[in-house]
Amino acid sequence: MKLYDKLNNIKGLEKNPAKDEIIKMLKYYDKVVKDLEKSINRLEQSGFNPSVAKAFQKKVSYKVDKLNKIVEKWAEVISKESYTRGLDIVDAIIKRDSNGEMTLKPRDREFIKETIDKIKKQTFKDVKMVNKDMKDRLDKLVQKGIKKGQGVRVVQEPGKLGGTTTGDEIGSKIYRELRENGLKLVDSAGRKWDPVKYARMYARTRTREYQTKGTIDRMQQNELDLVKISEHVDVDGMDICNLYEGKVFTISGNSDRYPALEQRPPYHPNCAHVVTPWVEKYAKKRGEDVTKYYKDEFKYDTENGIIKTDKVLELGSSAPKRYKPFGVIDLEGRDQPIKQRVFYNKQGKIIKQIDTHPHNRPDNHPYGLNGEHAHDFEWESGELKNRTTRELIKNERKLNSDILPE
Repeated sequence: MKLYDKLNNIKGLEKNPAKDEIIKMLKYYDKVVKDLEKSINRLEQSGFNPSVAKAFQKKVSYKVDKLNKIVEKWAEVISKESYTRGLDIVDAIIKRDSNGEMTLKPRDREFIKETIDKIKKQTFKDVKMVNKDMKDRLDKLVQKGIKKGQGVRVVQEPGKLGGTTTGDEIGSKIYRELRENGLKLVDSAGRKWDPVKYARMYARTRTREYQTKGTIDRMQQNELDLVKISEHVDVDGMDICNLYEGKVFTISGNSDRYPALEQRPPYHPNCAHVVTPWVEKYAKKRGEDVTKYYKDEFKYDTENGIIKTDKVLELGSSAPKRYKPFGVIDLEGRDQPIKQRVFYNKQGKIIKQIDTHPHNRPDNHPYGLNGEHAHDFEWESGELKNRTTRELIKNERKLNSDILPE
Protein backbone atom coordinates (compact mmCIF):
# COMPACT_ATOMS: atom_id res chain seq x y z
CA MET A 1 0.00 0.00 0.00
CA LYS A 2 1.35 3.44 -0.95
CA LEU A 3 2.07 5.97 1.79
CA TYR A 4 -0.61 8.42 0.63
CA ASP A 5 -3.19 5.63 0.88
CA LYS A 6 -2.07 4.83 4.42
CA LEU A 7 -2.33 8.51 5.34
CA ASN A 8 -6.08 8.42 4.69
CA ASN A 9 -6.27 6.39 7.89
CA ILE A 10 -5.52 8.33 11.08
CA LYS A 11 -3.62 5.31 12.47
CA GLY A 12 -1.37 5.40 9.45
CA LEU A 13 -0.85 9.15 9.64
CA GLU A 14 -0.12 9.31 13.35
CA LYS A 15 1.89 6.10 13.62
CA ASN A 16 5.22 6.76 15.27
CA PRO A 17 7.90 6.72 12.54
CA ALA A 18 10.40 4.86 14.72
CA LYS A 19 8.08 2.58 16.70
CA ASP A 20 10.13 -0.61 16.20
CA GLU A 21 13.40 1.07 17.18
CA ILE A 22 11.79 2.58 20.28
CA ILE A 23 10.56 -0.86 21.37
CA LYS A 24 14.07 -2.31 20.98
CA MET A 25 15.61 0.47 23.03
CA LEU A 26 12.97 0.18 25.78
CA LYS A 27 13.62 -3.54 26.12
CA TYR A 28 17.29 -2.86 26.80
CA TYR A 29 16.49 -0.12 29.33
CA ASP A 30 14.11 -2.51 31.08
CA LYS A 31 16.79 -5.20 31.17
CA VAL A 32 19.36 -2.79 32.65
CA VAL A 33 16.96 -1.53 35.31
CA LYS A 34 15.93 -5.03 36.42
CA ASP A 35 19.58 -6.12 36.57
CA LEU A 36 20.53 -3.13 38.72
CA GLU A 37 17.53 -3.71 40.98
CA LYS A 38 18.82 -7.22 41.70
CA SER A 39 22.26 -5.79 42.47
CA ILE A 40 20.73 -3.23 44.82
CA ASN A 41 18.97 -6.07 46.67
CA ARG A 42 22.30 -7.88 47.08
CA LEU A 43 23.88 -4.66 48.27
CA GLU A 44 21.25 -4.29 50.98
CA GLN A 45 21.65 -7.90 52.07
CA SER A 46 25.40 -7.33 52.48
CA GLY A 47 24.75 -4.45 54.89
CA PHE A 48 26.58 -2.23 52.42
CA ASN A 49 29.75 -4.21 52.53
CA PRO A 50 32.44 -1.99 50.90
CA SER A 51 33.61 -4.68 48.47
CA VAL A 52 30.04 -5.42 47.35
CA ALA A 53 29.36 -1.67 47.03
CA LYS A 54 32.48 -1.16 44.91
CA ALA A 55 31.49 -4.05 42.67
CA PHE A 56 28.04 -2.46 42.30
CA GLN A 57 29.59 0.88 41.27
CA LYS A 58 31.69 -0.85 38.61
CA LYS A 59 28.61 -2.63 37.34
CA VAL A 60 26.65 0.63 37.10
CA SER A 61 29.49 2.26 35.19
CA TYR A 62 29.70 -0.71 32.80
CA LYS A 63 25.94 -0.81 32.24
CA VAL A 64 25.66 2.92 31.59
CA ASP A 65 28.61 2.87 29.18
CA LYS A 66 27.03 -0.01 27.29
CA LEU A 67 23.67 1.74 27.36
CA ASN A 68 25.24 4.87 25.88
CA LYS A 69 26.75 2.87 23.01
CA ILE A 70 23.34 1.40 22.23
CA VAL A 71 21.67 4.81 22.50
CA GLU A 72 24.21 6.32 20.10
CA LYS A 73 23.27 3.80 17.40
CA TRP A 74 19.60 4.18 18.26
CA ALA A 75 19.78 7.97 17.96
CA GLU A 76 21.19 7.66 14.46
CA VAL A 77 18.38 5.36 13.31
CA ILE A 78 15.43 7.19 14.87
CA SER A 79 16.69 10.61 13.75
CA LYS A 80 16.87 9.49 10.14
CA GLU A 81 13.57 7.58 10.18
CA SER A 82 11.63 10.38 11.91
CA TYR A 83 12.93 13.26 9.83
CA THR A 84 12.58 11.30 6.58
CA ARG A 85 9.00 10.38 7.50
CA GLY A 86 8.24 14.12 7.68
CA LEU A 87 9.61 14.58 4.16
CA ASP A 88 7.64 11.58 2.90
CA ILE A 89 4.38 12.93 4.32
CA VAL A 90 4.70 16.12 2.27
CA ASP A 91 5.48 14.26 -0.96
CA ALA A 92 2.67 11.74 -0.45
CA ILE A 93 -0.06 14.19 0.54
CA ILE A 94 0.77 16.71 -2.20
CA LYS A 95 0.77 13.91 -4.77
CA ARG A 96 -2.57 12.65 -3.46
CA ASP A 97 -4.32 16.01 -3.11
CA SER A 98 -3.07 17.48 -6.38
CA ASN A 99 -3.65 14.21 -8.25
CA GLY A 100 -0.11 14.53 -9.57
CA GLU A 101 -0.66 18.09 -10.79
CA MET A 102 1.95 19.67 -8.48
CA THR A 103 5.59 18.72 -8.90
CA LEU A 104 7.85 19.23 -5.90
CA LYS A 105 11.49 20.19 -6.09
CA PRO A 106 14.12 17.44 -5.71
CA ARG A 107 15.19 16.92 -2.13
CA ASP A 108 18.32 18.73 -1.00
CA ARG A 109 20.39 15.69 -0.04
CA GLU A 110 23.22 17.66 1.55
CA PHE A 111 20.84 19.72 3.70
CA ILE A 112 18.98 16.59 4.78
CA LYS A 113 22.22 14.83 5.72
CA GLU A 114 23.42 17.80 7.78
CA THR A 115 20.06 18.16 9.54
CA ILE A 116 19.82 14.48 10.45
CA ASP A 117 23.38 14.56 11.76
CA LYS A 118 22.57 17.55 13.99
CA ILE A 119 19.45 16.03 15.51
CA LYS A 120 21.23 12.69 15.95
CA LYS A 121 24.00 14.38 17.95
CA GLN A 122 21.51 16.34 20.03
CA THR A 123 19.47 13.21 20.78
CA PHE A 124 22.54 11.27 21.89
CA LYS A 125 23.73 14.21 24.00
CA ASP A 126 20.35 14.49 25.75
CA VAL A 127 20.03 10.81 26.61
CA LYS A 128 23.68 10.44 27.55
CA MET A 129 23.35 13.35 29.98
CA VAL A 130 20.29 11.78 31.63
CA ASN A 131 22.04 8.42 31.91
CA LYS A 132 25.04 10.15 33.51
CA ASP A 133 22.76 11.84 36.02
CA MET A 134 21.38 8.43 37.06
CA LYS A 135 24.90 6.98 37.34
CA ASP A 136 26.17 9.95 39.39
CA ARG A 137 23.22 9.73 41.78
CA LEU A 138 23.73 6.00 42.28
CA ASP A 139 27.46 6.56 42.91
CA LYS A 140 26.73 9.31 45.44
CA LEU A 141 24.24 7.18 47.36
CA VAL A 142 26.55 4.17 47.37
CA GLN A 143 29.43 6.29 48.71
CA LYS A 144 27.09 7.61 51.38
CA GLY A 145 26.18 4.03 52.33
CA ILE A 146 29.82 2.96 52.50
CA LYS A 147 30.76 5.86 54.78
CA LYS A 148 27.81 5.32 57.10
CA GLY A 149 28.46 1.59 57.20
CA GLN A 150 32.13 2.17 58.05
CA GLY A 151 31.14 4.60 60.79
CA VAL A 152 28.83 2.04 62.36
CA ARG A 153 31.55 -0.62 62.31
CA VAL A 154 34.06 1.73 64.00
CA VAL A 155 31.85 2.74 66.92
CA GLN A 156 30.78 -0.87 67.53
CA GLU A 157 34.29 -2.28 67.83
CA PRO A 158 35.19 -3.64 71.31
CA GLY A 159 36.56 -0.96 73.59
CA LYS A 160 34.86 1.83 71.66
CA LEU A 161 31.77 3.82 72.63
CA GLY A 162 29.32 1.51 70.91
CA GLY A 163 26.16 2.54 69.11
CA THR A 164 22.50 1.81 68.56
CA THR A 165 22.36 1.79 64.74
CA THR A 166 23.15 -1.53 63.10
CA GLY A 167 24.74 -2.14 59.70
CA ASP A 168 21.50 -3.75 58.57
CA GLU A 169 19.56 -0.59 59.47
CA ILE A 170 22.02 1.57 57.57
CA GLY A 171 21.78 -0.78 54.60
CA SER A 172 17.98 -0.66 54.60
CA LYS A 173 17.90 3.13 54.76
CA ILE A 174 20.35 3.59 51.88
CA TYR A 175 18.57 0.81 50.00
CA ARG A 176 15.33 2.80 50.17
CA GLU A 177 17.13 5.89 48.92
CA LEU A 178 18.65 3.91 46.05
CA ARG A 179 15.26 2.52 45.02
CA GLU A 180 13.37 5.81 45.48
CA ASN A 181 15.99 8.27 44.23
CA GLY A 182 19.00 6.51 42.74
CA LEU A 183 17.38 4.34 40.11
CA LYS A 184 15.48 7.28 38.63
CA LEU A 185 15.92 9.74 35.79
CA VAL A 186 15.35 13.43 36.48
CA ASP A 187 14.08 15.75 33.77
CA SER A 188 14.76 19.48 33.37
CA ALA A 189 11.77 20.29 35.60
CA GLY A 190 13.19 18.15 38.41
CA ARG A 191 10.56 15.40 38.07
CA LYS A 192 11.67 11.85 38.82
CA TRP A 193 10.93 9.17 36.27
CA ASP A 194 11.21 5.44 36.05
CA PRO A 195 13.99 4.99 33.44
CA VAL A 196 11.85 2.91 31.08
CA LYS A 197 8.88 5.30 31.25
CA TYR A 198 11.15 8.30 30.72
CA ALA A 199 12.87 6.66 27.76
CA ARG A 200 9.49 5.86 26.20
CA MET A 201 8.20 9.41 26.72
CA TYR A 202 11.40 10.99 25.43
CA ALA A 203 11.55 8.75 22.36
CA ARG A 204 7.91 9.26 21.40
CA THR A 205 8.10 13.01 21.85
CA ARG A 206 11.44 13.56 20.14
CA THR A 207 10.59 11.41 17.12
CA ARG A 208 7.37 13.40 16.61
CA GLU A 209 9.38 16.62 16.89
CA TYR A 210 11.85 15.44 14.24
CA GLN A 211 9.04 14.32 11.95
CA THR A 212 7.44 17.77 12.24
CA LYS A 213 10.75 19.40 11.39
CA GLY A 214 11.08 17.22 8.29
CA THR A 215 7.59 18.22 7.13
CA ILE A 216 8.14 21.94 7.72
CA ASP A 217 11.56 21.90 6.03
CA ARG A 218 10.20 20.11 2.95
CA MET A 219 7.28 22.52 2.72
CA GLN A 220 9.47 25.60 3.00
CA GLN A 221 11.77 24.21 0.32
CA ASN A 222 8.73 24.19 -1.97
CA GLU A 223 7.25 27.49 -0.74
CA LEU A 224 4.21 25.78 0.78
CA ASP A 225 2.92 27.77 3.73
CA LEU A 226 -0.34 26.24 4.98
CA VAL A 227 -0.51 23.23 7.29
CA LYS A 228 -3.32 21.25 8.86
CA ILE A 229 -3.01 19.49 12.22
CA SER A 230 -4.28 15.93 12.47
CA GLU A 231 -7.16 15.21 14.84
CA HIS A 232 -8.18 12.22 16.91
CA VAL A 233 -10.25 11.30 19.95
CA ASP A 234 -8.68 12.98 22.98
CA VAL A 235 -7.40 10.09 25.06
CA ASP A 236 -4.49 11.87 26.76
CA GLY A 237 -6.52 14.68 28.33
CA MET A 238 -4.20 17.37 27.00
CA ASP A 239 -6.57 20.22 26.21
CA ILE A 240 -3.91 22.31 24.48
CA CYS A 241 -4.32 19.97 21.49
CA ASN A 242 -7.90 21.19 21.11
CA LEU A 243 -6.56 24.60 20.11
CA TYR A 244 -4.78 23.14 17.10
CA GLU A 245 -6.17 19.80 15.92
CA GLY A 246 -8.22 19.79 12.75
CA LYS A 247 -7.32 23.41 12.02
CA VAL A 248 -5.29 25.15 9.31
CA PHE A 249 -2.36 27.47 10.05
CA THR A 250 0.27 29.45 8.21
CA ILE A 251 3.91 28.64 8.93
CA SER A 252 5.17 32.11 8.07
CA GLY A 253 2.38 34.00 9.82
CA ASN A 254 1.94 36.18 6.75
CA SER A 255 -1.53 35.00 5.66
CA ASP A 256 -4.45 37.42 5.76
CA ARG A 257 -6.91 34.54 6.11
CA TYR A 258 -5.30 31.90 8.27
CA PRO A 259 -3.85 32.13 11.80
CA ALA A 260 -0.13 31.68 12.47
CA LEU A 261 1.22 28.33 13.67
CA GLU A 262 2.57 29.51 17.03
CA GLN A 263 3.34 26.06 18.33
CA ARG A 264 4.18 22.93 16.38
CA PRO A 265 3.52 19.29 17.31
CA PRO A 266 4.30 17.69 19.66
CA TYR A 267 2.16 19.83 21.96
CA HIS A 268 2.97 17.78 25.05
CA PRO A 269 4.93 14.62 25.98
CA ASN A 270 3.76 11.57 23.99
CA CYS A 271 1.69 13.79 21.67
CA ALA A 272 0.61 11.97 18.50
CA HIS A 273 -0.55 14.97 16.48
CA VAL A 274 0.98 15.41 13.03
CA VAL A 275 1.45 18.51 10.88
CA THR A 276 0.52 17.98 7.22
CA PRO A 277 0.63 20.18 4.10
CA TRP A 278 -2.67 21.79 3.10
CA VAL A 279 -3.30 23.61 -0.19
CA GLU A 280 -6.42 25.77 -0.36
CA LYS A 281 -7.26 25.20 -4.03
CA TYR A 282 -7.15 21.43 -3.66
CA ALA A 283 -9.27 21.62 -0.50
CA LYS A 284 -11.87 23.60 -2.45
CA LYS A 285 -11.85 20.98 -5.22
CA ARG A 286 -12.65 18.37 -2.58
CA GLY A 287 -15.63 20.47 -1.55
CA GLU A 288 -14.11 21.44 1.79
CA ASP A 289 -15.46 24.59 3.49
CA VAL A 290 -12.19 26.49 3.79
CA THR A 291 -13.83 29.47 5.53
CA LYS A 292 -14.09 27.48 8.77
CA TYR A 293 -10.31 27.72 9.05
CA TYR A 294 -10.16 31.51 8.65
CA LYS A 295 -8.86 33.79 11.37
CA ASP A 296 -11.32 35.05 13.94
CA GLU A 297 -12.87 38.50 13.56
CA PHE A 298 -12.36 39.79 17.07
CA LYS A 299 -11.51 43.46 17.43
CA TYR A 300 -7.99 44.38 18.46
CA ASP A 301 -6.27 47.41 19.91
CA THR A 302 -3.45 47.41 17.36
CA GLU A 303 -1.51 50.15 19.13
CA ASN A 304 -1.19 48.15 22.35
CA GLY A 305 -1.49 44.69 20.80
CA ILE A 306 -4.40 43.55 22.97
CA ILE A 307 -7.98 42.36 22.48
CA LYS A 308 -10.84 44.89 22.52
CA THR A 309 -13.87 44.17 24.70
CA ASP A 310 -17.46 45.19 23.95
CA LYS A 311 -18.59 45.81 27.50
CA VAL A 312 -17.91 45.16 31.18
CA LEU A 313 -20.50 43.46 33.39
CA GLU A 314 -20.77 44.56 37.01
CA LEU A 315 -19.62 42.53 40.00
CA GLY A 316 -21.95 39.59 40.60
CA SER A 317 -22.99 39.26 36.97
CA SER A 318 -22.48 36.14 34.88
CA ALA A 319 -21.73 35.92 31.18
CA PRO A 320 -24.49 34.73 28.84
CA LYS A 321 -24.01 31.57 26.79
CA ARG A 322 -24.96 33.49 23.66
CA TYR A 323 -24.02 36.99 22.58
CA LYS A 324 -23.18 38.73 19.32
CA PRO A 325 -20.76 37.16 16.79
CA PHE A 326 -17.11 37.57 17.81
CA GLY A 327 -18.17 39.45 20.92
CA VAL A 328 -15.96 39.82 24.01
CA ILE A 329 -17.30 40.54 27.50
CA ASP A 330 -15.35 41.36 30.68
CA LEU A 331 -16.67 40.64 34.19
CA GLU A 332 -15.67 42.76 37.18
CA GLY A 333 -13.91 41.02 40.05
CA ARG A 334 -13.97 41.48 43.79
CA ASP A 335 -10.22 41.29 44.34
CA GLN A 336 -9.12 42.35 40.85
CA PRO A 337 -10.51 44.83 38.28
CA ILE A 338 -11.42 42.07 35.81
CA LYS A 339 -11.95 38.49 36.97
CA GLN A 340 -13.04 37.00 33.68
CA ARG A 341 -13.01 37.60 29.91
CA VAL A 342 -15.49 35.71 27.73
CA PHE A 343 -15.28 35.13 23.95
CA TYR A 344 -18.00 34.24 21.45
CA ASN A 345 -17.68 32.63 17.99
CA LYS A 346 -19.14 33.70 14.67
CA GLN A 347 -22.51 32.19 15.67
CA GLY A 348 -22.49 34.19 18.90
CA LYS A 349 -21.92 31.08 21.07
CA ILE A 350 -19.55 31.16 24.02
CA ILE A 351 -16.30 29.42 23.01
CA LYS A 352 -13.67 30.54 25.51
CA GLN A 353 -13.37 32.03 28.96
CA ILE A 354 -10.19 33.42 30.50
CA ASP A 355 -10.13 33.59 34.29
CA THR A 356 -7.55 35.76 36.04
CA HIS A 357 -7.79 33.81 39.31
CA PRO A 358 -8.11 30.19 40.53
CA HIS A 359 -11.71 30.52 41.88
CA ASN A 360 -10.30 30.24 45.42
CA ARG A 361 -9.25 26.68 44.54
CA PRO A 362 -5.55 26.83 43.61
CA ASP A 363 -5.33 23.05 44.10
CA ASN A 364 -7.73 22.58 41.18
CA HIS A 365 -6.12 25.26 39.02
CA PRO A 366 -2.32 24.75 39.06
CA TYR A 367 -1.83 27.15 36.17
CA GLY A 368 0.06 30.34 35.34
CA LEU A 369 1.51 32.72 37.91
CA ASN A 370 -1.56 33.10 40.13
CA GLY A 371 -3.89 30.39 38.92
CA GLU A 372 -4.99 32.20 35.75
CA HIS A 373 -6.32 29.75 33.16
CA ALA A 374 -8.67 29.25 30.21
CA HIS A 375 -11.86 27.26 29.66
CA ASP A 376 -12.87 26.01 26.20
CA PHE A 377 -16.53 25.36 25.43
CA GLU A 378 -17.78 22.66 23.06
CA TRP A 379 -21.15 22.79 21.31
CA GLU A 380 -23.06 19.99 19.64
CA SER A 381 -26.37 20.29 17.74
CA GLY A 382 -26.92 23.75 19.16
CA GLU A 383 -26.36 22.64 22.76
CA LEU A 384 -23.43 23.36 25.08
CA LYS A 385 -21.94 19.91 25.76
CA ASN A 386 -18.61 20.32 27.50
CA ARG A 387 -16.16 22.73 29.15
CA THR A 388 -12.46 21.97 29.58
CA THR A 389 -9.71 23.74 31.52
CA ARG A 390 -6.15 24.41 30.37
CA GLU A 391 -3.06 26.62 30.59
CA LEU A 392 -3.02 29.86 28.61
CA ILE A 393 -0.81 29.83 25.52
CA LYS A 394 1.72 32.55 24.73
CA ASN A 395 -0.43 34.50 22.27
CA GLU A 396 -3.42 34.49 24.63
CA ARG A 397 -1.27 36.01 27.35
CA LYS A 398 -0.10 38.70 24.96
CA LEU A 399 -3.58 39.61 23.68
CA ASN A 400 -5.05 39.65 27.19
CA SER A 401 -2.08 41.15 29.03
CA ASP A 402 -4.24 44.05 30.26
CA ILE A 403 -6.09 41.73 32.69
CA LEU A 404 -3.44 39.09 33.44
CA PRO A 405 -0.71 39.16 36.14
CA GLU A 406 2.76 40.04 34.86
